[in-house]
Amino acid sequence: MIPTIRNKTAKYILCLLFFLLLSCFLLLCWKASPVFDTFMSGNQELELSDIIWYSDSGTFQTEQLPAAFPCNDDGTALISATLPEDCPSTDNTLCFRASQQSVRIWLEGELLMEHGTETLPRYLGKSPGSSWILIRLPEGFAGKEIEIELNSPYKDYQGKLNTVYLGSEGSILNYIFRQFGPGLLISAMLLTLSILILFIYVLFLARNVRSKNIFCIGLFGLLSSIWMIGESHMLQFFTGHLTAWLYITLITMHLLPMPLLILVENLPDFPYQRICRYARTVIIVYVSLLLFLQTTGIRDMMEMLSLSQVLLFILCMIFLALIYWDFFHNKNKKVLPTAISVGVLCIFSIGEILSNAVNSISFLGNYMRIGVLSFFVIMSIFILRNALQIYTAGVNSAYYKQLSYTDQMTGCLNRRACMEREAVWMPGESDALLMVDLNDLKLVNDSLGHHAGDDYIIACAAAMKEIFHKKGNCYRMGGDEFLFWGSHISETELADMEQRLIELVHKKCQNLSPHCMVATGMAIYRSTDLSIEETLKRADLHMYENKRRMKAASAEKDQDPS
Repeated sequence: MIPTIRNKTAKYILCLLFFLLLSCFLLLCWKASPVFDTFMSGNQELELSDIIWYSDSGTFQTEQLPAAFPCNDDGTALISATLPEDCPSTDNTLCFRASQQSVRIWLEGELLMEHGTETLPRYLGKSPGSSWILIRLPEGFAGKEIEIELNSPYKDYQGKLNTVYLGSEGSILNYIFRQFGPGLLISAMLLTLSILILFIYVLFLARNVRSKNIFCIGLFGLLSSIWMIGESHMLQFFTGHLTAWLYITLITMHLLPMPLLILVENLPDFPYQRICRYARTVIIVYVSLLLFLQTTGIRDMMEMLSLSQVLLFILCMIFLALIYWDFFHNKNKKVLPTAISVGVLCIFSIGEILSNAVNSISFLGNYMRIGVLSFFVIMSIFILRNALQIYTAGVNSAYYKQLSYTDQMTGCLNRRACMEREAVWMPGESDALLMVDLNDLKLVNDSLGHHAGDDYIIACAAAMKEIFHKKGNCYRMGGDEFLFWGSHISETELADMEQRLIELVHKKCQNLSPHCMVATGMAIYRSTDLSIEETLKRADLHMYENKRRMKAASAEKDQDPS
């Protein structure tokens, strides 16, 4: 028999050891497994090396790519090189990344392709977009001169030629997927988790638990995933609308701080909420200005990108400082989850900066992607845990409130529930009241025992609920007194239900005692009634009149010698 582990710490340690053991085994399997490059064929060295790239003027030449070549006044650079003589005929696909550039390619003076040279509508700005240029060279290309013309409206991208690859189409696509596929996978994971969080928000909303923080972290994850997918360099394999995706990416990048600012503003006891509201206003005004400049053709978003990045960086630094100032200086321990999440994001951001410094990578790297994903997951755990606690407390509160309003013996509402309804009552609801009193309950208790009296009370309550459950609420006002309170019921309909109740109680209790009968009194709210209490008094008065008549009739029957 396996012994039960009662110590929680021991359980956690065993789970951790098991996870480490499993991870070590899988890591060893990964390291020892042979690599089968099923997509690779032809020349394994994809990157064109040992060839010299010249500018059109011949004033600049290099063997190292990426490189920035001199341009003429309109931002056009013409670059040429002689392809290697020993290229295998199967390695006939040329590929490079055009970053915000239109491209023309010639081989021995023959135009092979052009890309991004279309005239765009004014609201789309000047950007030709960024895309992979993948072109199959004609037979006999080895040893011939290739010319590449690059043109960009943006100074930062003018004359820049990224690394050029030559190989089979399969090997090049495999290389691209290996290089940029992990970033796309991380983005897809974040997108999936964000949709899940937003779905959880809808479920909480259906349960009347409104948590703005769940919505904000879900929205942040959604915007982040769209931004990262746009920066993944992989969209060309799924859609051709690259210019549209450029602006979707730029807009989501500008809107990313919005849900974070709301999250920070909602931090417990956070004293800088006004600054968050001002920052949100600044972002809204700035994005509106960008859209105006873009649609009018005055200046497009790519030209404002450097300013946007500076603005977003300043905002991030300000609120990073405020969170940690509030945590360390103001001793606000309630912001600890946010401080931890932001700290994790900062660690990965530093890793991204160091990686870019070493490898000279200019695109969004996997360190930053993992950092955003980690930040999202940690914040989601804290927020969902808090929301779940609120939901559980609300459920418990509703349960105990319902319990305090319910008579435990009969399941009817109690006098307290009736008094609370009376306190919030407003005239004009066409209220209908029926008072019910059990006859001779004391006689039943004395002759048959209190258990019989309890059965008498329970049977009366069951009869009331059976007849009135669709028309209103039934209340147990005291030991043997009940009240039905409904609305929009005519006097004739109420009288009919009253008679059915009397007959049903008699039917349910005829085997218990011949004394089991109920006295009833009904009243309909009148416009002359100053309160519902006056209607209730009339019903009570009618009930006692009926009770006296029933007792008098019973006494006459007992005295009748026949």
